[in-house]
Amino acid sequence: MAHDGGCVCRSILTGTLAKLWNLGGTVVEPRGQRVSFGILDVMTCREGLIVRKEVWLDGRAMTAALM
Repeated sequence: MAHDGGCVCRSILTGTLAKLWNLGGTVVEPRGQRVSFGILDVMTCREGLIVRKEVWLDGRAMTAALM
């Protein structure tokens, strides 16, 4: 979705955790499983350029996939 002042992009991140990850005070160890969760990028555009980008993650799905 896009408009004059910005754009929103929804995607799915899929991968395999390769090393220890400190996730909000909890250390997640790699177990070799593939994980997948949603990401929403919200970008503010001005004169055809991205001037700000915010990334929103589905934290509940991310935690469930990693634990």
